[in-house]
Amino acid sequence: IDGVYYIPTFLYESVWNIIGVILLVAWRMIGNPRRGYVFLSYLIWYSIGRYYIEGLRTDSLMSGDLRAAQMVSVALILFGIVMMILRRKAKRYNDPSEKGLFD
Repeated sequence: IDGVYYIPTFLYESVWNIIGVILLVAWRMIGNPRRGYVFLSYLIWYSIGRYYIEGLRTDSLMSGDLRAAQMVSVALILFGIVMMILRRKAKRYNDPSEKGLFD
């Protein structure tokens, strides 16, 4: 635009999300993930991509040296990892064959 090159972050984010969905659907169909793991994995996947792609943007909301979206991404990555660990330790969810409400 007006001779200035802009990085197509929307395209990068779209490709990142499509790859993530393909991988997670394949994991869901081929593997037998525990209840909630596909959602938590997507949350982590999306947040990792969002963290790096947000670093390329020129119009982000800044909070100190870090962008606000990057701080949210780090929080969501940590939340997803902690929830996976807690769910793994919970006896109620240890049986991957347990059927849930939407299975």
